[in-house]
Amino acid sequence: RHPAPARTARVIAPPKAGSGKVVLKLCRPDGSAGERLLSKRDGELFKAARRADWGDTLA
Repeated sequence: RHPAPARTARVIAPPKAGSGKVVLKLCRPDGSAGERLLSKRDGELFKAARRADWGDTLA
């Protein structure tokens, strides 16, 4: 048997985009919910967050 792959956070609400920032509401692997702020300094993750939709995963 192999261990189950690690789960990632899922987007549970539409992203709130601002000038150079994105706020995502996430369901974390441990079952808790919270918000995460991403800015342009986060590079590729920021670009992916701008295009994120409900149910998408976020590394």
